[in-house]
Amino acid sequence: MPLVKFIDEGKEIKVKRGETLLNAAIAADVGLVSECGGRGICKRCRVKVNGEEVLACQTRVERDIEVEVPEKSKPKILKILEKGYEEYRVELNPIVKSFPLQLKAPNLEDNLADTERVRRALGRQVKFPLDTLRCLASELRKKNWNPDISLFEDEVIALKNVDYGIALDVGTTTVVASLVDLKSGKTVKTASSINKQISCGEDILSRIMYSEENGEEGIKTLQRLIIENTNSLISEFEVDRKRVGCMAIGGNTTMGHLFLGLDSKYIRYEPYIPTANDPGIHRAKDLGVDILPNSPLFFLPNRAGYFGGDVVGDILTSDMHRREEISMLIDTGTNGEIVLGNRDWLACCACSAGPAFEGGEVACGVRAMRGAIERIKIGRDSKVRYKVIGDVKPIGICGSGLIDLMAELFINKLVGRRGEFITEADPERIREGEEGKEYIAVPREKSASGKDIFFSEADIKNLLRTKAAMYAATRTLLRNTGFMIDDVEKIYIAGGFGNYINIRNAIIIGLLPDIDVEKYIFIGNGSAQGAKLCLLSDGKRKESAEIAKKLAYIELSVANEFFDEFNSAMFIPHTDIELFPSVVI
Repeated sequence: MPLVKFIDEGKEIKVKRGETLLNAAIAADVGLVSECGGRGICKRCRVKVNGEEVLACQTRVERDIEVEVPEKSKPKILKILEKGYEEYRVELNPIVKSFPLQLKAPNLEDNLADTERVRRALGRQVKFPLDTLRCLASELRKKNWNPDISLFEDEVIALKNVDYGIALDVGTTTVVASLVDLKSGKTVKTASSINKQISCGEDILSRIMYSEENGEEGIKTLQRLIIENTNSLISEFEVDRKRVGCMAIGGNTTMGHLFLGLDSKYIRYEPYIPTANDPGIHRAKDLGVDILPNSPLFFLPNRAGYFGGDVVGDILTSDMHRREEISMLIDTGTNGEIVLGNRDWLACCACSAGPAFEGGEVACGVRAMRGAIERIKIGRDSKVRYKVIGDVKPIGICGSGLIDLMAELFINKLVGRRGEFITEADPERIREGEEGKEYIAVPREKSASGKDIFFSEADIKNLLRTKAAMYAATRTLLRNTGFMIDDVEKIYIAGGFGNYINIRNAIIIGLLPDIDVEKYIFIGNGSAQGAKLCLLSDGKRKESAEIAKKLAYIELSVANEFFDEFNSAMFIPHTDIELFPSVVI
């Protein structure tokens, strides 16, 4: 078996002859970006072998080699939204309960077995997992018949106090874990990281294709990476892991499948059917999660192949399902999910918005990381003012900055409604580029790379497609339920990207409906917060299942009106300007 040495990382691994360098990097835990999941399309996994630049996904290992991974091919540290919206306090009723137990010592007259003695003290029948049963006799006597006990439903999961649970948000790009005190309800500590599966594909479809092309090994690799991710975050909490006794997880349908090692390929094909919408409760030991072995581990339930438990967590967090007024929830990202309804009914849909607002498909677009421009303003003097994450020289523009820039260009009449540049409006900044006209946002002497940071007409078209998909989904959902946007009292914005956008600018470009900005409410990481609520309240866990069952799902891929709405929304802000009365043309 040939040996692959990753020089800069100080790692090496033996692989089968003919294995790709990308798979070797994944196996060696070497961070390497591959947006397309190893299909040779994105060309982001460039490495050097013997001084020659190659694509890791297209290069086969036939002999011992040494590999250099350049900085541009490594995953970057992102600005990750960890906190959720906490409007109310949940009544504490954690899914795992710990308390002291007082038993009567056995004698010749009272000669019940140890298990029956515990059941008698509890006043009900309970089950004992084998590992708990094995230590029962010694533990009862060591504690002089006054043991601590931890219960999940009708099962004794430990003969000790369980103090903590973990709320986990498994996003396509990032993973956020919160250590939650089950007795106080407070979040003790939060940790986050990039999802290590990004080496196998940047988006959901790329990872599904990776698992298809690599078969059972591909599924195992994706599962191993996210479990390693999870255990690494848990290690940052620096607590006795056997005092952590439960885990609730929010994530989209595909992320749930990959965490559990389920085959996700049928989510990709019509009619987009998952293996399970509610995969049930599993034990930490069966998945290799490094907490109390018998800890119950469960996902917030999904509704469909492209509508996951992360959005069910958003709904639970917003409380829109318990309110009388009609509300809307919008979760923005590579996939966009929209929910409409109140305490009597809920309808939802999902659309593929594309990666443009996450920095993809934009020449100088980047994710929300150090060096990314997150705010932009064009003054009357034509000067561009911007705010950079980390207060360093800019490397590119992230989603919130792209929305600002597109809106500012339109407000200042530098682009027309079709997204075309008007050269005479600013001939110093608007020039001819490789893909048509482009606007110089940051000249090369002020950028970190020494190259101009620009925004082209091709970039605008990609952003128009993304915003058109999101707005068309909103309009289609309203039309299918017979409501107008004026009937909506509140719009909840969920997700990391949504938390940082300028609502007014999002309305100007036609991404969000034109209603009073006071009606918009940011709920932050609703997926993580929803998972936390389910840890702290068994009632909320059951409520999440009720929400999933209650949701009426509209499949946009077969809805003709969606495509009509999409075409109409491919303008700034829209072909029907009456839908945007506050936007001055």
